[in-house]
Order: sequence, then C-alpha cells, then structure tokens
Amino acid sequence: MAWHLVRFAGKEVIHWGRLASSPPSTPEESVEVEVLEADDHSLRTLIGRVEQYRLAGNTGRIERVSASQLLCPLTDDVSLLCQGLNYTDHAAEAQHSERRANLIFSKASSSLTGAFAPIIRPARRPVARLRGGNWPGDAPIDPAAG
Repeated sequence: MAWHLVRFAGKEVIHWGRLASSPPSTPEESVEVEVLEADDHSLRTLIGRVEQYRLAGNTGRIERVSASQLLCPLTDDVSLLCQGLNYTDHAAEAQHSERRANLIFSKASSSLTGAFAPIIRPARRPVARLRGGNWPGDAPIDPAAG
C-alpha cells in the first residue's frame, strides 16, 4: 500500500505525517493525518526511514488538519529536474508542434508551494532570452556584455 506523505504546519512546529484519509480538493476541507514522530527536517532523510515506519506498523496519533495547513512535501534541500513538452498536446500548446526532443529544465526549490498556498510572483525583471528576444517594452539585453 502506498503512503501519501504530507508536511503540515502545527501550532509551533512543522510535522511530517501519512495521509490517513482522502486528499482534500479545497482549502476549507480537513484531512486525517497519522503524525510521524520524526525529527527529520528534510524529505531526503525522511524517505530513508519510511520503510522502517511502515514495517514497524507505526501507529502515530491521528490528527485532523485543515487542508490550508498542508505544506509542500519537498523541502528546500531538493533539486528539481523537470521534463517539458513530453506530450504532444503540451508541445502544441507551447507552439512547439514540430518538437525534436523533450525540454529538460530545472526549477529552484523557492518555486515550491503548498497545494492551496498563494503563488507569489517576483517583481518583473528583464529576462535574457536565447531565442525570441525580450519581453515587449524591455530594453534589449546583451548576455555577452556582462
């Protein structure tokens, strides 16, 4: 049986848990979480111990948690390697209908957010583009100029 690991904001600390009910679809819903008594601060160290929890039949306390308390389960020590344009409809949507290869890119861990947390966009800044120029209205950027 698969475990759905969650990270959530408690009253004073952040907890890890196993989702013990159906996942929420709105921030107003609440879920039941089996709290893992773990002092792991990163997903990387927790994953190494999940099998131990599972085999031990960990029966932590069940807590009812608001969906708005759920945090991104990935911690800031992760590296995200992404694959884009991996489906024909994604490629067409990005106007790459004649793609020759999938797009591989990375994302900063600071781009992560919880399922129902607001997405905060940074202030708009000029972006050097290798193909297609800059955003309309931005001064051209010469990446070679330093």
